[in-house]
Amino acid sequence: MKKYYWLKLDRNFFKRHDIRIIEDMPNGKEYVLFFMKLLVESIDHEGRLRFNELIPYNDQMLATITNTNIDIVRSAIKVFQSLNLLQIWDDQTIYVNDTAKMLGAETEWAKKKRDYKSRINLDTKMLTNLPKNYPYKLGSCTVLSGERIQLPNGTSRFVDEKRYGGNGMIALARSEGKCESCGSEDNTIIHHSNGYSNELEDLEILCSKCHGLAHTRKKSSLSPNNVRQEKEIEKEIELDIDKDRPKKRVHKFTPPTLEEVSSYCLERKNNINPQYFIDYQQAREWVLSNGKKMKDWKATIRYWEQNNFSKPQSKVVEIPTYYNQTDDESEKQEALRKLREME
Repeated sequence: MKKYYWLKLDRNFFKRHDIRIIEDMPNGKEYVLFFMKLLVESIDHEGRLRFNELIPYNDQMLATITNTNIDIVRSAIKVFQSLNLLQIWDDQTIYVNDTAKMLGAETEWAKKKRDYKSRINLDTKMLTNLPKNYPYKLGSCTVLSGERIQLPNGTSRFVDEKRYGGNGMIALARSEGKCESCGSEDNTIIHHSNGYSNELEDLEILCSKCHGLAHTRKKSSLSPNNVRQEKEIEKEIELDIDKDRPKKRVHKFTPPTLEEVSSYCLERKNNINPQYFIDYQQAREWVLSNGKKMKDWKATIRYWEQNNFSKPQSKVVEIPTYYNQTDDESEKQEALRKLREME
């Protein structure tokens, strides 16, 4: 995971005795600027400066990467060593002592979360006296009832306030219904950042993807018993999501009556025998030729029309009788061939 670093420069940095001593030297201000460049260059390795594992930095290389005159570099390094601002180890690694003291860091995820929260304009002081009559505005959201809130994008969310200590809707309003990690509005979930607390600062709004990542990171350090508890919590969250999903209509097929089939065949003026149609379909338990249950019997009637289906007539095969058969063998063979073709 990507990580961000920065230097926390104390406001009294330029009042430090060692910095003032350096500034008072000839070329002192250039020394201080060079020292600050070394601080920045050493951030990624917590104060250590080295080109790679095999090659240490020399004066010329430091002059190049910091865009500093090489004479300034040589004299400044000696000054910094004398004032214990940096060390040169036995393997020629340069170690800047102040970097570790000034270093701050955060993950990319934490940075996104911090940046997003900084854009939230919800005044939490107003949350102490929420209205009791619905609907009412909560930030850019609208509380529709004790269990429903409308987000800025127009979607309505069910919130089990008992589970979140009455702070679930406030957390959603604070984030405007968006994931506080990536900003997504799809499938957002109210997440307990510490696993149990319902305090507002411990509730996070995460999309399903970021929520899964958060639990994956957490499970890696949990005992088997805690993992089972986490799974139970996830199931409860899924129940909340299911309440928000519109229920699908299930079409239940009802076989038609003889009167309905007769009326429809009469309306369409076809030659289908209604009784035969019902008997045939009942024998097949109203299952189509592809093995699927019938959903629309009228469509099946129309299919029969297009393919000229009706009560099949028994086929009558006329087998010719050969009278006065000749003794000619070829005529006998021709007669047998015709009979086989008719079979």
